[in-house]
Amino acid sequence: MKVLSRMLLCICVCLFISNVALAGAVRGKLIEFGWDMPDVPFLIGHIDRLKELPFDGVVLELGRRNTWSGAKKRRGGLAWNFWQKASISPDLRKRIDEDIALLATVSKTGIFKDSFLQVNAHPGGVDWFDDDGMRNVINNWKIVAKAVEELGFAGIFFDIEYYHGTKMGVWNYSKMPMSKKYTYQQYKKKVIQRAGEIIGAIKSECPKMTILFTFGNAELWKVNPEGQKRHRYGLLPAFIDGCLKAGGDDIKIVDGYEYAYGFRTEGNFKSAHDVVLGLCAKHREFPNIYRKRMRIGYGLFIDVYRRSKWHVNPKDFDKNFYTPAELAYVVHQGLKYGDYVWIYTQRINWWNGANCPKEYIEALRKAKTANPPKPALRDLGKIKMVPVKLTYTTARLYEGQDDYTVMTPVWKDYRIVINLPGIWQFKTDPKRAGEKEKWFATNVSNAGWSPIVVPDWWNCKGSKWHDYRGIGWYRVDFKVPDWAKGKELILYFGGVDSIAKVWLNGEYVGEHNLGTTGWNLPFKFDVTKLVRFGEKNRLVVEVDNVSSYGGIWRSVYLITPVK
Repeated sequence: MKVLSRMLLCICVCLFISNVALAGAVRGKLIEFGWDMPDVPFLIGHIDRLKELPFDGVVLELGRRNTWSGAKKRRGGLAWNFWQKASISPDLRKRIDEDIALLATVSKTGIFKDSFLQVNAHPGGVDWFDDDGMRNVINNWKIVAKAVEELGFAGIFFDIEYYHGTKMGVWNYSKMPMSKKYTYQQYKKKVIQRAGEIIGAIKSECPKMTILFTFGNAELWKVNPEGQKRHRYGLLPAFIDGCLKAGGDDIKIVDGYEYAYGFRTEGNFKSAHDVVLGLCAKHREFPNIYRKRMRIGYGLFIDVYRRSKWHVNPKDFDKNFYTPAELAYVVHQGLKYGDYVWIYTQRINWWNGANCPKEYIEALRKAKTANPPKPALRDLGKIKMVPVKLTYTTARLYEGQDDYTVMTPVWKDYRIVINLPGIWQFKTDPKRAGEKEKWFATNVSNAGWSPIVVPDWWNCKGSKWHDYRGIGWYRVDFKVPDWAKGKELILYFGGVDSIAKVWLNGEYVGEHNLGTTGWNLPFKFDVTKLVRFGEKNRLVVEVDNVSSYGGIWRSVYLITPVK
C-alpha cells in the first residue's frame, strides 16, 4: 500500500511539474520579417548579430541589395521578380548565385534551420492557363526550393498579397485575360493543377519543407461560392487546396494569418486558431485534407501605424501600440497557439539597431522563455498620437468585400426588418469629448453634424474628411414597422473600421473592439428591449479608425431570425 501511495505521489508530482512547464511552454518559432530585411552580404558580414537576436529564424530575399546595408543602389531581388511572364535577368541570376555561395559559407552550422527564403505573388500578370508564363513561375519555385535544400533553410515564405502596381492579381478570376473563355470552376481546377505542378517542382529539389503563407482562407470562409467568384482573392483557396493535396505530409502548409496584426489578448489567438483550422475548411475542395494538414502561424505588426510615430524613449513606450510588457505577453500567446510568429516591422531595424530599444529585444526573449504576466490592457483611444498622412487612395481597394459577399450567408437565417444605410449625420471628435458630453443622447443639438453616406469610409478620396484620423460619430433616425412587434430584433453591422461603440435611444448597446483586426468583421447586438414602435429610434455609433481608413463602410441592418 505504501509503495502504491508513493507511486501515485510520484505520478502526481510529475504531472504537476509537467503542467507547470506547459503553462510557460511555447511550441512555435519566432521569425523576423520587415522593411529592415538584410541583404545577404550584410547578413554574412554581421552573422554574430543573428546569433544575438532572440529570433529563431529570419526571412531573406535572394538577390536583394539595400542601400542601408552598404550597396550603392537599391535592387529588388528574386521575390519581386518572381511571379511574372519573363525569365529572371542575367544580372539578377548572378546576384542570386552570389548570395547562395555566401550563405553556404555558414549554412553547415545549421544556423538557418528555422529561416525562410521569400517569394511573392506580386507582380502577377500570368494567367493560370498561360503555359509559357507558368513555366517560368514554376521554374522560379524550383530555384528557391533548391536553395532551401542546399542551405538547410526551413522553407519558403510566400507573400500572397497584391501591392502597388499590380494590374492582374493572380487570385482574381475577373482579372484573368482568359476569364471570358473559361468559367470560374474551370479556373479553380486549373489553379489546383498548377499548385500540384509547383509542389512537384519543389519536391524534385527539396523533398521536405514548410511553406509559410502571409495569410490563407480567413478572408473567405464566410463567403459563399458565388461571392468567392467575385472576390479579389477568390482563387487563393484553390491554390491552397492544391498545395495541401500534392504536398502530403512532407510539405507543410502554414496559414501565417496576417490578420493577427494588432492582436492583444489570448482570446484573439484562440479564436483565430479555431477559424483557420476549423471554419476555414468550409467550401474547400478537400475539406478532410485541409483539416488534417493545415497549420497556423501569426503575423504581429510591432510598430503598427495608428496615429503615432514610433517612440524609442522608455518614458514614451506607453504611446506605442505595444509596450514591451504587452509585446512579451502577446508574442508568447502566438508561440503557444501557432507553429510560427513572424514579427513584421517598418520602422525598427533589428540589424543596425536603429529605432530598436533593447527593452523590445528583451520582451521577445521573455516571450520565448517564460510565461509573461498578463498586462492590463490600455485604452489606446486615450493615448495622444501624432497624425500620419493617409496613403490609401480609394475604398475600391477592397473590391470583393461588398455587402453582397458578406451578407448573403446571413439571409438564410434572418429576415430584414430595416436596411439602415443611406444618409446619416456625422461629426468628428478630435478632442474625444463625445462620450463626456453625451453625444449619444437623443436630445443632442444638431450643431456641427453634417450629412454622410453610409456605407462608406469617411476618408475616401474626395471626402472633406479625407485626412481626418481619430474619433468620428454617426447617427441616424429610423422607424420600425409594426409587424416586427414581439419579434427578436438584431442590429447587424456588416463592417466598421475599426472600433465601434453603439447606443440606441440613448442606451449603451455594446462595443466591437478587436483593434486593427476587426475592421472587416461583421458584428451584431440584440436590441429587442430597446427598440421603440410608433416613434423614431435614434442609432448612434462612435467609431475610432485606429489606422488608415475609418467609418461604417458596410451596411447596417435591423434583422429578425427566420422561424
